[in-house]
Amino acid sequence: MTAQDTDADKKEMKNLLSRNVSVNIVSKIFYMFTRVGLPPVILSYVTLDEYGIWAACFILISYLGMSAFGVSNVYIRYVADYRARNETEKINRLISTGLTVTLALSLVLLVLLWLGLPAVIVLFKVPLPLQRTAFVLIFVTAATFMLDLTFGAFAYVLHGLQMIVQQTVVWVISFCMEAALIVLMLVGGFGIYALLWAFVIRYLFATVANIVLCYRAIPGLSLGIRLFDRASLRLFYGYGAIVQISGLLGMFLYSIEKVLAGTFVGVHATGLFDVGEKFPVMSSQIS
Repeated sequence: MTAQDTDADKKEMKNLLSRNVSVNIVSKIFYMFTRVGLPPVILSYVTLDEYGIWAACFILISYLGMSAFGVSNVYIRYVADYRARNETEKINRLISTGLTVTLALSLVLLVLLWLGLPAVIVLFKVPLPLQRTAFVLIFVTAATFMLDLTFGAFAYVLHGLQMIVQQTVVWVISFCMEAALIVLMLVGGFGIYALLWAFVIRYLFATVANIVLCYRAIPGLSLGIRLFDRASLRLFYGYGAIVQISGLLGMFLYSIEKVLAGTFVGVHATGLFDVGEKFPVMSSQIS
């Protein structure tokens, strides 16, 4: 390889990095404005207790998600490595192993959630008339999140392939679709369930779109239980576990105030806390 080729490669990488970062920042700013703008609209159609239940859903699923937090980092790092080496078979084994592990973990977590959810609802002091609503909201939200936790692997694969712009476009379309559906269904009289069904549709759309992009980007992509690989499994329990610990600590520090508010005051306090922190939390994600 000549010096001219090396300079060209460096320039191409620099341009790719700049494009990825720019698109990411712009999309995060846009996302921030949609998240900050939605609560006033939502609270004009639902009660603060109902909104507090919705906020509590994301405390629970954030901890469920942290159970496989390290998995996403394994996808990004090793897909990039295998792609650079043209080792498509290893990508197939890595993704198949990750999907198998996260699917099994998701099913176990959902069973445990189904059994423990009545106690959680009481812990958050949900009013008796809203307890059935709380059960439906929390469980369906968690099931949707488990779907994303498993098949959201394809979004991380796109990152590993340096197709960050394409994945970001899917993300932007999905959260804009969610925001529009929330408003339309609130006006249509769906109440708090408008947020739930918009959330479900958003993730179904994003999952399908990311899968299609991955199959187009990797012509030899082939997945299946037969490709489960113990060597790939060690990557998830090795490198992934290190990232897992720091992620769990960060999530605990982020959510502890909402947990305390819900436990000692009630779900309306969780809702107020969620509204109050929208702007600072969204702003911090831009960097």
